[in-house]
Amino acid sequence: MTLNSNIQKLIYECGQLKKSEKVVVVCDSITRGIANEIVEYINRSDSHCVLLEESIEIHGHEPTDKVADAMLGADLIFGMTSFSMAHTIARKSATDKGARYLSLPDYTTEVINSEAFQADFFKINKLCEKVCKLLSNKKIITVETDSGTCITMNINGRQWNNASGLLLSAGSLGSPPDSEINIAPVEFDSQGVIVVDGSIPIPEIGLLKSPEVLIVQNGLVNVEKSDFSNLLNRIFGQNSKNRVVGEFGIGFNPYAKLCGRMLEDEGSLGTCHFGVGSNSTIGGKNSADSHIDFVIKDPIISADNRIVFKNGNWLF
Repeated sequence: MTLNSNIQKLIYECGQLKKSEKVVVVCDSITRGIANEIVEYINRSDSHCVLLEESIEIHGHEPTDKVADAMLGADLIFGMTSFSMAHTIARKSATDKGARYLSLPDYTTEVINSEAFQADFFKINKLCEKVCKLLSNKKIITVETDSGTCITMNINGRQWNNASGLLLSAGSLGSPPDSEINIAPVEFDSQGVIVVDGSIPIPEIGLLKSPEVLIVQNGLVNVEKSDFSNLLNRIFGQNSKNRVVGEFGIGFNPYAKLCGRMLEDEGSLGTCHFGVGSNSTIGGKNSADSHIDFVIKDPIISADNRIVFKNGNWLF
């Protein structure tokens, strides 16, 4: 598929843009180029499009009031700042009001032209719906890997989110080519070890050459001494809420490959990820200053002591 056809797929298939809708595109100086191309396509339709530039310092930081207010009046939002606004009050307020939100942090022509966009998002969406239903009402999730991950999370009373990449209803959230389901574990009730052997998709890190080890006690993450431990500890800072295991997500896109970019890594089939920090916008109760994701490879996932995912396959 060409870049132009993928842009159209993003707008009309994933975003489900309809005639006369109000569209807000939020970018920064780095993502302005691809944002301009998307705006150009939107302006060929009967929709009204506003392009705003905003600087976000880290995943989960709130935008300015000007941007937040503009988002509240939109039918469809393209969040294209280098750092994600998905885990912000501004995003949740907009989607609670009915806006559909495409979370596209650090978007480039390489992302939108990647093999991951060959995915059949409608087919993936059906599988995501099925798995969310089958995992509903489960209480405990355990994740293990041959590299040493062994963590148990309490998900009792929490709801799985289908983030297949399609915005099929008002208030929906997606990040194509990322296709995933995710859930907010009960705060302060996760225990174990996460051996991060895939990626930490922030600009300073990306793909990992050697694993990072996270020790989880009562839902809080401590980073073992490593190449990136000082950086991660600076991001977490002194606010313990920034260290909470706030999200568990599972990738569904068979075309997405680990490459260090968030929207491919988190959606890659055969991976799962742990979001550390804010989760109040995805069904949790933790409001934090940041949200950092840690991607691991080849997980064995159990629900209520029964293996449900192994070797990249669902065992239903």
